[in-house]
Amino acid sequence: MLPFTSVSFRLHSKNPVGLVKVLLLISVFGFNTGCDESGGGGGGNELKTGYLTAGGIAGLPYQTESRIDITDDQGRFFYFEGETISFFLGDLTFAENIPTKEYLTPIDFLPSAVATIDMGSRDRELMTHRLLEKDAIELPEIINKTRILLTLRNTDDDEDDIDAATVISAETREAVESYVFSVTIDFTKPADEFGVEEEDAEKPTLPETIFVDDICEILEQPQCRGDSFKEVQGVQQGRDYNQTETDEITTLIGETIFQDPKFLEIPADLDNLYRVNLQRIGPDLDIMEMEVKTIDQIPEPDGNFPDFPKTVVEIIDYSAVDQYYEFVSVGEAGQETKIIANVKLAKDYRWHQKDLRVRLD
Repeated sequence: MLPFTSVSFRLHSKNPVGLVKVLLLISVFGFNTGCDESGGGGGGNELKTGYLTAGGIAGLPYQTESRIDITDDQGRFFYFEGETISFFLGDLTFAENIPTKEYLTPIDFLPSAVATIDMGSRDRELMTHRLLEKDAIELPEIINKTRILLTLRNTDDDEDDIDAATVISAETREAVESYVFSVTIDFTKPADEFGVEEEDAEKPTLPETIFVDDICEILEQPQCRGDSFKEVQGVQQGRDYNQTETDEITTLIGETIFQDPKFLEIPADLDNLYRVNLQRIGPDLDIMEMEVKTIDQIPEPDGNFPDFPKTVVEIIDYSAVDQYYEFVSVGEAGQETKIIANVKLAKDYRWHQKDLRVRLD
């Protein structure tokens, strides 16, 4: 059996919960950056914090098995492990009994879409969520619900402030909660038909447009003064909002996973077996699936492999259950490569790639 080589590394975090020194091998660390009202993290009986989008949708009513509340000014909701959550506004239901987790977006409002994304697809020989996620953003039910939420938000929201939460005001909630629908809004209608009135329309005729215009008049907003009427936010706005928010969540989660160091110099021989341990800190960051490849196993963006691929290290073994991978050096002194650990965390469909640059001494 080949001997292991031990190295001591330090743990760093953008929002550190502490500095941990590990006398093991190379380690990948994850941090749960959510907070909770109980002031602690961990045990299944403690209250957890979730976020409705990265930027936040504030003022939206929700219900779990343990509470009925509205999202706070940061778009946060609170839940216990294993609960489901529903989001609603008056008679409008945006999500019903969907699984809770740290970050939710309108994509999560449609469980069938999440199940499809969760299967993943391959891009340049690596698993990814991005292609199927992009398809999901185009689904009518997702994009139309997003457009209604964006239409109902405060008109004085600073849309250029990406850190500002979208706000459903108390006045808007009160108006919607007392509103009586004459016709139910069909969120599954094709997006290019939903809320799109005829160009020469003098008044709204579609249920969704009638609704937003009636709320506009109740709130005495400027968009419906005189002969004009308020319209539903456009398809592109809904699409862009969802893409921006889910990309930001992928970044936020990815930043909690570290491979430290990002560079390793090892002898150019076969005498040592190097193990990279992937460790979990916080139950919300359990690693459920992983794959490990070297850069020469991944094709170029055009789909072609390098003309002269060089095998510098060889992956010997990896395990998602035991959370590690092992490799040996097989190249010559002076050669470099990258090892890519591609991981998917529990209760989330996103894949995250982490690189380790290796140079043979």
